[in-house]
Amino acid sequence: MEVRVDGSRSSSENWLRASLAPISELPRLTPEEEEVAQRLGIQSEPYARERYAQELTDADLRDRALKLGNLVQAWLNQNQVIGTVDSVWLKTFEGITDR
Repeated sequence: MEVRVDGSRSSSENWLRASLAPISELPRLTPEEEEVAQRLGIQSEPYARERYAQELTDADLRDRALKLGNLVQAWLNQNQVIGTVDSVWLKTFEGITDR
């Protein structure tokens, strides 16, 4: 099943995890990301923590979308409805959200 997630957001839980993560766990910034951080006046480490928080949430969102697709497929099968869930597309609102 193809899973697509458009947009990004981060929960306060993932922000906390990212803020407490050792520097060694943070993603390496590309030269382009370093340049963006510099233009925004943000140091590399906080920028990397923000990216890490988004990565944590992206994995959660993909898992949730996949679970929904599997749930719909199970409902179709259980109710003997002919059909297959080939893909799931989750569109998010940008920003910080709490669960």
